[in-house]
Amino acid sequence: MVSHDYDAVILGAGGAGLMCAAIAGQRGRRVLVIDHADAPGKKFLSRAAAGAISPM
Repeated sequence: MVSHDYDAVILGAGGAGLMCAAIAGQRGRRVLVIDHADAPGKKFLSRAAAGAISPM
């Protein structure tokens, strides 16, 4: 069995989870993001593509 060391484990690859992972990574932390979808940010990106989210 392979052992991995992470400083943070984030459950959910939506907007908030990805932002947390990005900030932790920028601060030098080793981060694992776990999500049920097959691609990170899938729900957020599909809503944006459908026009549900308007740019500022």
